[in-house]
Amino acid sequence: MISPLIFINIISPHVERIEIRIPQPGKVEAVQAKRDSNGGWARVQGVERAAVKEIIEIALPFRMLEVSANEEVQFVVSVCRGEEEIERWPARGCLSFEVPTEEFDAIRWCV
Repeated sequence: MISPLIFINIISPHVERIEIRIPQPGKVEAVQAKRDSNGGWARVQGVERAAVKEIIEIALPFRMLEVSANEEVQFVVSVCRGEEEIERWPARGCLSFEVPTEEFDAIRWCV
């Protein structure tokens, strides 16, 4: 049986994706990919911080995504088996967040 692949498909501000594979229980591999000149995906670099057990955790530095403070990032998460998408979150539309400024922690800090 083919292991599912998880894609974090970034829609905006740049089209790219993070490819996540789980080759065996407890092991995860993640890479950043960008569109190449033929319309396919070219792997750019590995993601250093990723973990899997009951959930998948991944840390993506904003500099890796080439985004700036206050910029909106829109994305969807897809689970695929081979070329077939078997799940998508959210089912319609996309998830988004605003890249925080350097003052983010200080603004939201409370005692």
